[in-house]
Amino acid sequence: MGARSAVTILAAALLAAACKKPPPPPEVDAGKPKDHLREGEFPEGHENAFGLVLPRDSSIVYRITDMVEVRSRLLPEELSNYVRAHVQDAKIVAGAQKTTFEDAVPPKEPNRRLHIEVTVSYKDAARSSMRVRDVTPPPPAPSMTPDEAYRKAGRGPDGKPLDPKNMF
Repeated sequence: MGARSAVTILAAALLAAACKKPPPPPEVDAGKPKDHLREGEFPEGHENAFGLVLPRDSSIVYRITDMVEVRSRLLPEELSNYVRAHVQDAKIVAGAQKTTFEDAVPPKEPNRRLHIEVTVSYKDAARSSMRVRDVTPPPPAPSMTPDEAYRKAGRGPDGKPLDPKNMF
């Protein structure tokens, strides 16, 4: 074989190799988007009870100073699982008729303590109801001197009533 045919064969081999398509890039599994809910997980709604954000299909029936009554279209088990995922440090007592969360701490308000009861509801289209009570202990009273404590109780430093007409 001559040099000319060797160059021709080499050029043909190089051209044939250059005509191959590049391999496709490896497929990357992007997974589910961050806002995708897992199975059995429910989205947060816009209402809250003492720092506990309520699930989307829930509504507040009434609100008083230290308690909120909530109705939900979620099943009691689903609502309990939602609460379990949205509170911290709760002592959970699950029963046949209700689930109780004692001393639950909502993450958005860590100084607050809640007592939550989830029960079956037989009213309207609601499947479950929930009572959220604020059981946060009051702040401790500022310390007083013994004389101030006596005066507050209506007594003098010797323990005798300040007003003789008011014995107690």
